[in-house]
Amino acid sequence: MAEYSASEIVGMCEKHKSRTLDLRKRWEDDFALFRLDAYQVALAKGDFESITCNSPAVLGGKVIEYLADGLLKFHSLIQAKDTKGARAKGSTNELFVTAMNDLAEDRWQSFPEHMAIQAEMAFHTTIRGWLVLRAFLWEDNDEVIPDVAVWDALNTYWGSGAKGLDWACHQRYAAVAEIEGLYDKKIEADEKGR
Repeated sequence: MAEYSASEIVGMCEKHKSRTLDLRKRWEDDFALFRLDAYQVALAKGDFESITCNSPAVLGGKVIEYLADGLLKFHSLIQAKDTKGARAKGSTNELFVTAMNDLAEDRWQSFPEHMAIQAEMAFHTTIRGWLVLRAFLWEDNDEVIPDVAVWDALNTYWGSGAKGLDWACHQRYAAVAEIEGLYDKKIEADEKGR
């Protein structure tokens, strides 16, 4: 992955947002159905009736519950002619991802606002139709810490290069203390303390 400055990333995010306006509008419309927002139905030319139907929320909630409570499995794709060594490597990869997810879940339990990773994946897959999962390992005082986060696709921007994903950015609100602790810099809060 290439390295970009903060101003370059902001510019790339704005370009990506303008190129994906139709997709983002569809995501917002789908979420409005799930929230049971009233929508307009044409009765006759010029006449509209406001309708709300609970079936999108009921069906969406049921699918989210099934996915959130189901057995979570990770699979590595193996070509048909792969050797036994390749199958063993694939199995090791699956065990690594499973362990990383479990350790990250244990770490996130200390945050009061945390939602289980599988439940977040179920929600975003069902409501948005897309899933953005960011996972990496970082080191802190000789301790390797897994970090897995589910990002809302609506607030995620990305660019692809010749070798796949070139950059990704997720915009979100964060508490001042979180930012100062993460980047060791003093910042000014907005009127809501974020």
